[in-house]
Amino acid sequence: MMLNTATAVRFHDQQPPVASMSLRDELLQGLRSTPKTASPKFLYDRRGSELFDQICVQPEYYPTRTEEAILRDAADDIANVVGRDATLIELGSGASRKVRLLLEAVRPMSYLGIDISRDFLLDSTRRLAAD
Repeated sequence: MMLNTATAVRFHDQQPPVASMSLRDELLQGLRSTPKTASPKFLYDRRGSELFDQICVQPEYYPTRTEEAILRDAADDIANVVGRDATLIELGSGASRKVRLLLEAVRPMSYLGIDISRDFLLDSTRRLAAD
């Protein structure tokens, strides 16, 4: 069966209203505070998400490989517990690589990816739907 990705992906933009402070002023205020802070929105635009995705495949960065190994080993058990027609919600979905292991084990399943990087999220969920 051919899946129409135009109808398979529905996007709900929950972007908060524009702040009364400019991005520049908001960042400067955070950098002047103690401790210094910076909202993730300054780090995870499309390019920031691409860079993090590249970090995740580096030999020195083990968390992603470890999580993938756990999911690979437990996918069938999770599928048995979850059952069919479940909805998987993934916070910080990024490139959505790890979730593929669960989506393949539990079919059919709905998927709700949540990420701060709007464009990166759209790209990755479209790829999931196409696959």
